[in-house]
Amino acid sequence: MRLACPQDCSPITDVKLNLNCRDEIIPILRALQHVYGQEPLRRQLLGLVGQDVNRSSSSKLGRRGMNYWEITVLAAARLGCNLDYDKLQDLAENHRHLRQIMSWASAIGKATKWILIGDGSRTI
Repeated sequence: MRLACPQDCSPITDVKLNLNCRDEIIPILRALQHVYGQEPLRRQLLGLVGQDVNRSSSSKLGRRGMNYWEITVLAAARLGCNLDYDKLQDLAENHRHLRQIMSWASAIGKATKWILIGDGSRTI
């Protein structure tokens, strides 16, 4: 069973990013904040992600897995930074701002399984 958005998290639009940093991930995270803050755009995007992820399955059945927002954030980071799945997993586990944008900040030490990241972000 997949959810479209995080249910209980601090506002993603309130995450403080260092906009003076020249790392390639900062503009990607800022763009994701913008998308999240625009509800009609966010609903449309997550609806399209849901269609891609659930091509031949139901979103109401099965285990929870990652929600559509988490998949979107990981896919944007992977494609925007040209990352392989090992680097993406490391960022998902250790990059504070990426975790806050995915609303994983409260899950300190939350380890991710490579197969979840690969399956979720490869489909879109």
